[in-house]
Amino acid sequence: MGTVIAIDPGIAVRGPGCAVATFRDGVLVGVGFLRPSSSARHIVGVTTVYEIPIVRPREDLSSGKANTLIKLAAAGAELAGRFGGCVVAVEPAAWKGSTPKPVSHSRIWSALTDAERILFEPDTERRIELAKRAGGLARWSKPGATYYGTWAGHNLLDAAGIGLHFLGRKS
Repeated sequence: MGTVIAIDPGIAVRGPGCAVATFRDGVLVGVGFLRPSSSARHIVGVTTVYEIPIVRPREDLSSGKANTLIKLAAAGAELAGRFGGCVVAVEPAAWKGSTPKPVSHSRIWSALTDAERILFEPDTERRIELAKRAGGLARWSKPGATYYGTWAGHNLLDAAGIGLHFLGRKS
């Protein structure tokens, strides 16, 4: 199966960059953040899969939203290209459907082994549950990431979910 690198693109100037999850032979072995400008190295036999954002029907593209989506797509593609090998783009609907982000993260968390979970911050499961509760109380009226506040770990969960989807591990 080899190495699979899954990327959830990120572009915030003050943010940590793109979330990256690395799988070897189907097992999650690392999570972290990289910027497209990083010195990521080519890996022989790697497959890199990244999320490519899409415009949803009737989505408001004012206030630079379209430009943000273009920049996210470019950041994911640029970082994926730095690793070399086969590059695959996957749309959000393909790997998580229309499931709210915290609910999707709960499913991802359940699909991970204990050895894979220790790669995340110790309070990740608690943060997922709090975000699910907040989203449910708000009837999911906001974008899913807002239920996490400033915690960037939700992006690492997305990267892991993208990789799990690509590998056929259900989440």
